[in-house]
This record gives sequence, structure tokens and C-alpha cells, in this order.
Amino acid sequence: MRAMSWLAMDDMHSNRRVERVELAAPKRFTIDKIIGHGSYGVVFSACDSVIGEEVAIKKLSNVFRNLARAKQALRELRILRHMKHENLVSITGVFLGGGADSFEDVYIVSNLVTTDLGTILQHGQALTEDHCQFFLYQILRGMRYVHSADVIHCDLKPSNLLVFPSCDLQICDFGMASVQQAEVETPAAQSRCTRWYRAPEILLCCEEYGKAVDMWSVGCIFAELYRREPLLAGRNTEHQVFLILNCLGTPSKDDLVGLPKKVGGMLLVNYPSQAGRRLREMLPQLHQDAMELLDGLLSFSPDHRLTVEAAIAFPYLKCFHCPHDEPTRSPLDPSDFDFERDDVDVDDIRREIVQEYLHYGCVREAESYRTHRFSFVRDSDSADSCSTAEPTSPLSMISN
Repeated sequence: MRAMSWLAMDDMHSNRRVERVELAAPKRFTIDKIIGHGSYGVVFSACDSVIGEEVAIKKLSNVFRNLARAKQALRELRILRHMKHENLVSITGVFLGGGADSFEDVYIVSNLVTTDLGTILQHGQALTEDHCQFFLYQILRGMRYVHSADVIHCDLKPSNLLVFPSCDLQICDFGMASVQQAEVETPAAQSRCTRWYRAPEILLCCEEYGKAVDMWSVGCIFAELYRREPLLAGRNTEHQVFLILNCLGTPSKDDLVGLPKKVGGMLLVNYPSQAGRRLREMLPQLHQDAMELLDGLLSFSPDHRLTVEAAIAFPYLKCFHCPHDEPTRSPLDPSDFDFERDDVDVDDIRREIVQEYLHYGCVREAESYRTHRFSFVRDSDSADSCSTAEPTSPLSMISN
């Protein structure tokens, strides 16, 4: 069995490069093509001859390159093993790129979804008001379940929202997530959340953050559904903060509630006063209910920001909101995430990943493998994860 190797070469555009990837998969899988890629690795479409269905295979590459990357792989496997919901991606199997004591790559098998919300927005597919409402409702419905488990996703963005032709939506990519009750040091949030969807408290390097960071990201996605382009596409962290202040205005003392005093002082000293409140100008098509919801999601203060329970019950979503069909669950057991402690090493994480592999039990180690080779173009300037997926057939209309 061969391990994956990455090769890169620049093309004629300075911000793009061609990357080549190898996938060593059991022969039961007939690999079709690459359907997405990002900092986490590459996603392939395939057919599983054992179950006779199309699947997606996500390859997490070189997971033991450093401890943080190894924890990211284990975190996604463990969280999604414990959380089952219609609006969350479901792992159906796992296989390893080598023996239990030598593998470097992890492969995650799930149901095939060939497009995501980022691809739909990028290609300008027509969206009605009903589409926007239904997508937002499903995001909130899934996040209500996630937050009830005391999990913070930490990387909500359009490319992490898978969309079926029926318009059903699933939240994916939990590698950056944080289990709120786990008594461990929280990794630096700056490295977790994609810049354009990053909450102010993360941009301003607050040491503590909570579920409100996800709600800010939901607000950015909500606005993007209508604008068809990112609301706040900062070139770097400083520019991102400037765009937020330009959109919302310089925060008042009430807006700084929930942020450390030194952060508020730094903000007022380093950034010029802004009149702001440009949301209405940027989204003139939003009616009153939608604008009030967006205002609540994009509150500068995390303490004033809408919770998922409050957002899903807003009048804007009354056509879809059904409290009896919005399941929650008990918080995850923090002891399942002891690997987040500082006193673990790569070998500890390797053993934990093997346990997850045995739990899912998709592929036996003795099965024969076949190597596949692909190449794709990565845009290195994008603040979002890249995707090579093409839009599926036009989305179905939503009937209330």
C-alpha cells in the first residue's frame, strides 16, 4: 500500500497552483473524481460495490505531521460518532492509509453530496426567498442540536454546508470544533475559523469564546445568501475588523459587554470612529423580519448576539419552525475528549484514531488496495476552502 504524496507546481497565475494527490483505497471502492478540497485534504466521489451506493471519501492527509493536525482528525471522528442528526453529515465508515502502527492518512466515508452552498453561490444559481429561508432554517436546526451537545463548530461557512438537489442541507467538517465542557485549554481560535466568517471576539484575540462565534458565522452566511457574495471579505485580520466596524459602526460601551476591557480599549485606539450601520444599504432587498434577525446575529457583543434557540424562533422562519421536530441531545461526555489535554503525544492520538476506526468497522485491514492519482488547481488567495464541485441540477423549489 502506498502513502499519499503531495506535489505542487505553480501555473501561469501566481495565486494558483496545481496539486497532485494519490488515494490508496480498498478495491471495493471505484473512485470517480475529486469533488472538493481545502486545508483539511481532498474529497472524492466513489462507488462502494459492497453496498451498491455512491459515497464520498474524505482524505485527511499526513495527519501526524504535527499534534494539532492529529487532534483535528480524531476530533472530527469522535464528535460525529456521538452526534446523529438529519442536518449533520453522517460518517458511514473509516479506513486507514496503512497498518495500525504506521498509517499517516485517514479516510472518512460518508453519503455522497456533490455540491455545497459555497459552490451554489459561486456559480450564481437562482435562489428564491423560500430557498434562503429553508437553508437558514436547516443551518439553525442543525446548530441547535450541535449547541445542545455543548459543541462549538468554530468553522461554519458556505463550503461546509452540503446541499442535496432536494435542498436538504447538512453541516460538515467538525475538525475545528470545540467541546465546551471539556476541561482543557482551548486551542487558538484564530487558526480555527475562516477569516470572512470570524466573530469579532476571535479577531480581537479574546482568550475565551463560546457558542456565539457560530451565530456570527450564521449571520454572515445569511447575508451571503441574499448578496451572492461574502458580506465581509477581509484581506487580513486588520482589514476584517475594519470591514466589521464599517458595517456595524464603532461599538458602544454596551457592545463591548462580554469582551475584556483591554480588547475594547485597543479597538477604540487602533481603529477610527465609524458611523456604520450600513447593513440596510448593503442588503436593501431584506424585509423587516429578515433584517431584524440579521441584526441580532451580527451583534458585535457576543453577550447580545442571538442564541440559536432565539434565532430559530424568529418570525422570519415561522413557515418552517416546528419545536417538536427540532431535536436536541445531552452534552457530550468531556472525558471522551481528554485527548485535547497538553500532556498527550502523537502516539496517543494514533491509538485513539485506531479505536475510532475499529468502532466504525468499514474496511478490514486485510483487504487489497488500489492506488488512484488525481490533480487539481488550488487558489491560494481565497479566505475560504476551495471546491471543485460543479452545481448539480437546478435546486428544487420549496413548498411551504
